[in-house]
Amino acid sequence: MTTVERRRALARLLRPFDVGHELIRVGDFGDGGYLVPDDLSKIRACFSPGVSKQASFEMDLAKRGIQSFMADASVDGPAEDVPGAVFRKQHVGPRTERGLISLKDWIDDCVPGEGELLLQMDIEAAEYPVFSSLPPQYLARFRIIVIELHRIPSILMKPKFFDRAKPLLDAIGASFTSVHRALVRPATQSRDPR
Repeated sequence: MTTVERRRALARLLRPFDVGHELIRVGDFGDGGYLVPDDLSKIRACFSPGVSKQASFEMDLAKRGIQSFMADASVDGPAEDVPGAVFRKQHVGPRTERGLISLKDWIDDCVPGEGELLLQMDIEAAEYPVFSSLPPQYLARFRIIVIELHRIPSILMKPKFFDRAKPLLDAIGASFTSVHRALVRPATQSRDPR
């Protein structure tokens, strides 16, 4: 079992705090829509690995003038035609190889240089290794990270899975503050997490 100290550290990391910005909904209610700080001005682009059956988050960002870069090898493209969005039929991984692209290389390809970014990631537990190779200066470009963390019970109960998740937890814990945590019912039933 994961140690009590590690479980407490995870709880502290995930506990929401007020950061001085009202939370606004970007995207539809339910899966694919998120509450984010109303601090989107001057964000240059959104990186959105994990493409769903809808793209309401990216559509709302497009209405605010924020371009989205989307990636997912399991689909042929986003379900909606998002103005200005660029889709890549690849999974995001810890390094670029055989059908994978690293987050670093993806950023370098699409938005090199400077400028603040937004990351919206829902890649079914593949989020953990992605952060194991992301240089700190790339992480620092993200003003906001919206991430669905998967397998939290495994992190809490299995030391090997905690070790696998540790690079992500360390990266976001050192530079970011949690502002919202959603709770959903199992299976298809869900409630608005506001």
